[in-house]
Amino acid sequence: MRSIEKRSDLLKACGVVAIINVAFIAFYLLMIQTDYGLLELLFYAIAATVSGLLSGALTMGLLPFFESAFGLLSTMKLIELSNPNHPLLKKILTETPGTYHHSVMVANLAEAACEAIDADGLLARVGCYYHDVGKTRRPAFFIENQMSGINPHDSLPPERSAEIILAHTTDGAELLRRHKMPKEIIDIALQHHGTSTLKFFVHKAKEEGKEVDEALFSYPGPKPQTKEAAVISIADSVEAA
Repeated sequence: MRSIEKRSDLLKACGVVAIINVAFIAFYLLMIQTDYGLLELLFYAIAATVSGLLSGALTMGLLPFFESAFGLLSTMKLIELSNPNHPLLKKILTETPGTYHHSVMVANLAEAACEAIDADGLLARVGCYYHDVGKTRRPAFFIENQMSGINPHDSLPPERSAEIILAHTTDGAELLRRHKMPKEIIDIALQHHGTSTLKFFVHKAKEEGKEVDEALFSYPGPKPQTKEAAVISIADSVEAA
């Protein structure tokens, strides 16, 4: 199930299991060298085939339990999370349409890059869809959502602006945890800015003659811990630029 993306792939896998069943039973019958009638042989062949097909149904039924119990993230789960009807994706689309468009563009870049380096392109794509979900808390403070042309940061001190911008990673992680999202998706939301610094607001504070502690203008991190998170971090900066 790790790399199955379509239901037809599952049917192929069931077919392989059925063929292996038939082969195993055939070798077993040859080893014990007992005479079997045609009806008995037909019964064994049908049983082997049916058990292979039923194994697929059992797998599909038990997969959610295995994912929950062992923290597994299957391809099927990622495909499910990429559905635009997912409540969080609907929330991003309706409340932060600019962020939604940005996330889709980052996803295109990140997926292609991950596939080029043998990383998980589907995980990168789905991670991108949710990486900026924290922006739904204060949409108007992010430039891609400022449709009216009014920038609220113009009337705020740089320290407060930085605090709002920096919070979108932790706000996003909190929201994702509340919706019981996989750890890999939560980690991408937390890590996609690493420990980088908001240079714009540092410069603004210095222009105002303030003593600047750059730690107050830096993301809490951690830095990307996986190939996928690192690629998303780069793709996010490239698309934003």
